[in-house]
Order: sequence, then C-alpha cells, then structure tokens
Amino acid sequence: MISYNNDKPLDFNQVLKQEKEIYKKQLINRNEEALLIDLDIIKKRKIKTFSDRVYNRLQNLFILKNEKYPDIIWRKILSNLYLEGKINALNCSQINSSMILWILIEKKIINNTEIIIKYYPFSNWEKLTIFSNISNNGFTNIYYPFNYIDFYTKKEKECSPKWWDFTPERLENLSNWEMHFREYTKNYFKDIIKKWFIIYDPACSTGTFLWYIKNHFPWCKTIGQDLSEEMTNYAKNFVDEIYTGDAINSPIPNNFVDIMFLRFLNSEIVTTSKSYELFDILEKKVKKWWYIVLFWHTAVLLKQEYFLEHRNFKILKSSWYDPNNNTIFQYYVIKKE
Repeated sequence: MISYNNDKPLDFNQVLKQEKEIYKKQLINRNEEALLIDLDIIKKRKIKTFSDRVYNRLQNLFILKNEKYPDIIWRKILSNLYLEGKINALNCSQINSSMILWILIEKKIINNTEIIIKYYPFSNWEKLTIFSNISNNGFTNIYYPFNYIDFYTKKEKECSPKWWDFTPERLENLSNWEMHFREYTKNYFKDIIKKWFIIYDPACSTGTFLWYIKNHFPWCKTIGQDLSEEMTNYAKNFVDEIYTGDAINSPIPNNFVDIMFLRFLNSEIVTTSKSYELFDILEKKVKKWWYIVLFWHTAVLLKQEYFLEHRNFKILKSSWYDPNNNTIFQYYVIKKE
C-alpha cells in the first residue's frame, strides 16, 4: 500500500489524488482465479514493514477477524458510490477483495505520531480466495483499531452540528449511502417484525430509512428522533412519531422499543467515549429479548468484545454479504437478553 508520509494534512484535492493512486495500486482484476492457499507458506515469506503518519486516514485501516484466518489488515479504497457520483465522501461501508492487504504480525504507534505495521504479503489471487471464503460468514468481525485523530487538536474527530444542516445534496447522499442497508434490513427482519412492533431510530435524519421499513411492514409503528430540527421537519412526513433533540435525552420510555436502529455511534460522527455513553442510555429503551442494530457508512465505534463481555447481549450478526455488489459490510444485530 502507498504511504502518505507527509508532514501535515493534505487538502481535499491532494487527498483525492493520493487516494486515486492507492485505488489503482490495490484494485484487483476480478477475472483472476481464486485458488487454494497455504498459510504456512505465506508465513515463510519475507516480513515487510509499512509506516505512515497517524493523521493520514488511518480510520480506513481495519482488521478482519475470522476463525479461518489469522488477523488480516485491510484498507478502504475509493468507494464505487463516490466514483459514480452518488455520494460526496471518498469511502463507504462496503468492503471488497481489493481492500485486503496483509497478514498482521505487529502494529504499534510511535510517539503518537507514526504507525508501524509488520506483515506478510498476499498475492492478488490469495486475496480473492480469502474474500470468497469469508464473505458469507455473518460472524466475521470487522474491527477498526485506529480512530480519526485531528492533526491540530490531537483529539478524536466528531462531526460538527453544521454537518446535519438539511440540503438537497445531503438528502441524496444519505439515501445513496444506506440503500444496501435498507435492503438487507428488509430481508433480515421479514419474519421477525410483528404487527405490534415499535421501531425506534434516535438519529433518523431524513426519515427515509424508517419510511422504507414502514413501507414493507405497514403494521409496525415507527418513531424517529434527530438533533436537527430541519431534519425532523422533513422526516415527520415519513414516520409515525417524531422528536427533535439529542439522543442522550431520549423521550422514549425504558423497555418500550422492539427494534432500535443505531446509525450514528460511528467514527467521525461521535467520539468513542460518547458512543458508549449513548449506548448505555439507549439500550435501556429496548425490551428484553428484542433487537438493537448498529451500522452506517463509517466504522461502528462499539467493539464486538463489549457485547461479548456483557451477558445480557447476544450477537446474532456482525457482518453481511451483499451479492449485488460482491461486498461485505458491518451490520451488528444484538439481541438483548
């Protein structure tokens, strides 16, 4: 993978130029044949080292944990949705075989400024084989170890309130970002959502996601909430009940909701500490034995280990395969027990 290795953050055009180079270098020809691989042979290869500055989009690096393989380092490349002009962000939630990089040996951060990763390299056909073997495993853990740290403040980045300002462009972007999520949600819950179900989205933005669910399950009740009054004024036309305000002050009673969708406890939206604080408050809104779902186009900040360590949560899904795009993406379905 190409290292940025610059002394200060680049502007958007410079980043885009660099990301295009990374895209060209990592992109795999899908016509290459996927064959059986031998991990023992791979681990006899010469150890290589990658280094870069901590502010150079490390949030795009992630580790895939699957029982078939040792920890594997991946990196997001330019999203097809961006290349097609459907979203304005460079990356999205969908992960493909071209994002596979190496078998992780060691990773460390030096003086909070530089990351160093030691690894065994893969060939392209080995990457295709790995992706083929893990794509349909709904329990593959997609783990993002590096937060987006602002170069100037040295703090974890979160979005400003202005990001949520309602514009036609943002409406279109939000809709395009979540198309595969909507489709999978419909398919996953088709035999679960009952007539009396209450479905809550405490960061509902335009309300399109809840509207999609209501359209396919008209017998359920949808409740939306959002920090932006402009968003809730728009969303009220698409949900049964709407509230304006910070989700940390949710007006929904405890033990009231059957399914809660959390689409904002994510990197670059809130900080990691805030995501856990919000979850601890919001999970109480869900009835025992029912569902909490977490996803979005940036990384879910709550780690899988958090749910495994709490006996009152059971992970039913942590990732999903999209056959239409031949991609996988984070999609946590948690059952509250």
